[in-house]
Amino acid sequence: MALNLAFGQLGEEAVRAREAELVIRLLAERDGVLALGGGAFASPAVRAAAKEQGWVAVYLRLQPVEAAARVLADPVARPGCDGPDVTLALLDSRFAARDAVYATADLVLDCDGLSPSKVVDGMVIALGAEPAPHPVAWLEGGPSALAEMLREVVPSGRLLVVADRKLLGAVEATVAELAARGRVARVVWVEGGEAAKTVSALSGIWTEAFAGPLDRGDTVVTVGGGVVSDLGGFAAATLMRGLPVVHVATTLMGMVDAALGGKTGLDLPEGKNLVGAFHLPTAVIQWGASLATLPDRDFASGLAEVVKCALLSGERALAQLEADALALCAREGAAVGRAVALATQTKMALVARDPLERGDRALLNLGHTVGHALEAATGYGRYLHGEAVAIGLVAALRFGSELGETEPGMADRVAALLARLGLPTELPDLPPEIWRERLRRDKKRAGDAVRFVLCRRAGQCALKIVALDRVDAWIRRSFSGSMDDV
Repeated sequence: MALNLAFGQLGEEAVRAREAELVIRLLAERDGVLALGGGAFASPAVRAAAKEQGWVAVYLRLQPVEAAARVLADPVARPGCDGPDVTLALLDSRFAARDAVYATADLVLDCDGLSPSKVVDGMVIALGAEPAPHPVAWLEGGPSALAEMLREVVPSGRLLVVADRKLLGAVEATVAELAARGRVARVVWVEGGEAAKTVSALSGIWTEAFAGPLDRGDTVVTVGGGVVSDLGGFAAATLMRGLPVVHVATTLMGMVDAALGGKTGLDLPEGKNLVGAFHLPTAVIQWGASLATLPDRDFASGLAEVVKCALLSGERALAQLEADALALCAREGAAVGRAVALATQTKMALVARDPLERGDRALLNLGHTVGHALEAATGYGRYLHGEAVAIGLVAALRFGSELGETEPGMADRVAALLARLGLPTELPDLPPEIWRERLRRDKKRAGDAVRFVLCRRAGQCALKIVALDRVDAWIRRSFSGSMDDV
């Protein structure tokens, strides 16, 4: 309706000019995927801007007959498409005028008869990219919408729902909606918080799982934050030697990190996530409606992982995050959407290339070597995971500066951004021997060395093996050491 109104009031030429202006600006300011309307690529200025900015242009070619059928089936009215004959005639003329120009795109895919998922698969293969290891869907709406999406991603079998007890009302309403649609779902309640990631909690899930019917045709569904997806995912990996799992992420940390990529794990007194398994989910649902009730501290914790992903992605992503800082703290929808998309795209691209962390996926540990040591040294209670990662990011950048690996000013720049987002940035003054012991127990340790992710500048990060003695010496120079703050 709005498009029809704009065409009627301004005329197509004026609308196309404004469209081209907006698209050119987006091509300069954004990374990722930009889906253009039918006429945008006809503009020479748009084509030139795409080429200049290094975008890969993909032409999804559809013959006029099928395009007309899709337009007529769409409840949204299109300008000039007032009936079958008129619509087909219009699309015939547009196709004749544009096809040769659009065929100059970097990639041309014929899409007649293909579903959207098949079109995406075709683009991925043609571009030489790795397919996503699992689908990720953003969900608005309440329990009814969640129940409907679960029915879509898990079309058959019973559901074993591992859920955070704090979400009792929403989960019970979802289960009731599923039951009304003939789906059986049993709930196992767990506690949130890092202290719950224990062997005892996992054993409780195993026991509850076998308290009712369960077979290999059933699916585990986790509903909660990162702790719940870690626990429930590990349970799914071990029940009957592996059941499928769907993660419903209800915290920002879960949406941008923990639920993605198939890592599961438990904490031990000796260290963070020392017991676990890789177990890719069937799907991840980012339940956007749940963010409205997330405490400020928990929301900020998730932003630490977004900052990490911006550092891995590049300068444009980091600058956008700096520009969005105030809007993120206010939880403005557009800024939150950009942050979630950035982190999701960054992590999924690395996981697709290296699902078992034998190479590039280890870059996602930026900030985590010190962060995990800090969590373990303070008993998994003083810092949220994202708070520890924020401190770890600054520590990695400062250590990188000392090694000559990080550009001057990067540590201060990132520390300022993290502080604006409400996150801590300074290491507590723990005794050096505490740091050394925790780093020695890190699962990424290699003999008497520690595998650090160091960052020269945004978009240029690499793994570096650093002798533990050198890390220890830096810590001893940096802190006098006192247990008073533990």
